[in-house]
Amino acid sequence: MKTNLQFFLNTYSDLYPTTTPSRNNFKWLREINGIPFTVENDQQIQVLPSATTPNIVPYPFSTATNTGTNSVNATDVMTVIGTTDGIAPGNLIVGSLIPAGTTVVSLALTQYTFTVSSANATAGAVYSNNGINFTVASTVVAGTTLNCTGTGDPTSSGTLTLVSGTGDATITFSAVTEATALTMSRAATSTGTITIDFYAPAAFIYMESDQQVSVIYNNGLPMVLNPFQVNGLTQPAVFFMAAPIYSLTVTNLSSTTANVFFASMG
Repeated sequence: MKTNLQFFLNTYSDLYPTTTPSRNNFKWLREINGIPFTVENDQQIQVLPSATTPNIVPYPFSTATNTGTNSVNATDVMTVIGTTDGIAPGNLIVGSLIPAGTTVVSLALTQYTFTVSSANATAGAVYSNNGINFTVASTVVAGTTLNCTGTGDPTSSGTLTLVSGTGDATITFSAVTEATALTMSRAATSTGTITIDFYAPAAFIYMESDQQVSVIYNNGLPMVLNPFQVNGLTQPAVFFMAAPIYSLTVTNLSSTTANVFFASMG
């Protein structure tokens, strides 16, 4: 699906600031054509005076691209335990020890540990299973575990077939586990094994507030938004952006509770 948006700004060209503008009304138009989206998500929140929201998570999807129990150690590297399907650079990372607005920077090759009965293979040898090549990470002699790197998932059990290098022509495995080092844009706040959700960023966001607020978008610099008056009527402060968005926080700068409406599309 796609949507076309038009924005009109009614304002005045007074030579000096005034609360009763009266000269040369003009109309500014910005048209955004063809923003692609699959689903729209919206919410309304209240922000207490002087309070700052956690990340409003403007991802557009109700289902995460990947969810798993992963390991963090108070650095910017996470160990993804299990499949990395759906995880991509730029994804938003959400978890109890993950700072708001943290995203995926890069993924290393997945480390696969095969449970075998007795295998011989030399580091650098390449084996194939399920149409994927796996490179032996460390030499084993009559070993019961075989560590490899690869770019795709093997079958849950089966046979590894030698493609190149030195080792047994075939190696039968009964089980396999996988772990992948993932670099984050920010370090985890502590060490632990926690549930992590990954989300694709939103393609477009729209936000409005009935009080003066400060907005931080994608961990950038704060921007102050002010409600304004048109013909004596107060209109909400507005912020919108057509770009990949993964983080938005709002601070209420007024002495009155701010009613904030937020919508995103992806």
